[in-house]
Amino acid sequence: RRVYDAINTTETSIDNIATKSELPSSVVSSTLLQLELKRLVKQLPGKYFVKLG
Repeated sequence: RRVYDAINTTETSIDNIATKSELPSSVVSSTLLQLELKRLVKQLPGKYFVKLG
């Protein structure tokens, strides 16, 4: 939930997500993959993410 809350509706970098969520990059990466599979977020070029919902 902390990772999802750290993502904006505009492009958000993976580093920014890790900083806002206060979680290690490895945890953020695996969580982002799960959120992508659930179609809650979309990965953009350059390791940026955006909320879909």
